[in-house]
Amino acid sequence: FARFGLPKIIVSDNGPQWTSANFKDYCKNNNVRHVLTTPYHPRSNGLAERAVRTFKQRFGSSRSSKQDLKTRLNQFLFSYRVTSHRTTARTPAELLLGRQLRTRLTLLKPDLVGRLDEELLKQKYQHDRAPLKDFHEGETVWVKRKEEEKTFSEAIVKRKTGPLSYVVLVDGVERRVHADHMRKALSS
Repeated sequence: FARFGLPKIIVSDNGPQWTSANFKDYCKNNNVRHVLTTPYHPRSNGLAERAVRTFKQRFGSSRSSKQDLKTRLNQFLFSYRVTSHRTTARTPAELLLGRQLRTRLTLLKPDLVGRLDEELLKQKYQHDRAPLKDFHEGETVWVKRKEEEKTFSEAIVKRKTGPLSYVVLVDGVERRVHADHMRKALSS
């Protein structure tokens, strides 16, 4: 905690080091929430279980290496810390330190990272500029007749079924339509 500060939450098993009065007092005094997993049920701490499985898979595959244990462990930890996670789309090092660590890949292609960041910023700018289409129940709209045609039919919005999906009433028939195929009708 001295290096990176106090966590908001600690998830642990029921080991004596975690259930002691001293540790409980420490958490209380530092406003740290301590959550204990269910005894004899390691799956209740899925993050830790996944980390152990990843370690076993990657570290086990390096056994044939002639390097010593400390070197292999450091290589595993570095690799783990600079690999993006599917959920966050960022590396653990980036989340903790606020920057990407330099790797051999970034040394080989230093401009690639910059270009990628630029492209992501452009895409974000374009996305943020485009207003989301929002239609309300009972609103009169124009709906594209067919995918390939550029003609529209008048319709009434019946209900919203998703962020960009609606059920509309067109010529007495209910249709499910994406917001991209709808236009607001001008009020007269």
